[in-house]
Amino acid sequence: MKLKRYYQMNEELFGSNLKHTNDIGGLSTEEYNEINDFISNLIKKSKDHTITDEEKVLSEVFYMMVTKEKDNLDYDTYYHKRLSFINENKYPKRTNTERLDFQKLVWWLQDKYDWNNVETEGNNRVRFDWNSGNSSFWLNDDNTIDGYPPDELVDSLEEKGIKMK
Repeated sequence: MKLKRYYQMNEELFGSNLKHTNDIGGLSTEEYNEINDFISNLIKKSKDHTITDEEKVLSEVFYMMVTKEKDNLDYDTYYHKRLSFINENKYPKRTNTERLDFQKLVWWLQDKYDWNNVETEGNNRVRFDWNSGNSSFWLNDDNTIDGYPPDELVDSLEEKGIKMK
């Protein structure tokens, strides 16, 4: 969640009359203060450190509670489903050495076979076409291959630690 949304939430909270906090998502003054403290701490933390995924999702839930967005939503279920979605879709960060190793592997493959076409998609995936363009496979930066490489390269790829899917 972006810092702008934290500020937006704080503005909504600070702009409200504390005597009428029940009008904001049905919160008590104590709940309001806890959420306000949590968000304030996130704002301070975000200036020097990275905010965790748990904190981001929790702040989304608080924001929905305060603004009465999705009032009939089970916030606990939303929190766990959203967090598992984020974790399942995270791509591992690659170090410069790992990126260089991947690029070296691509260069090695380009020299190893007479390809019809080599196509890059982003910095983490390269497509190799062979057999007059009728066959192809993708080399991924996590050392896996999607598709079928030429038979004469399979053993060499496995020796390099490439996993066939």
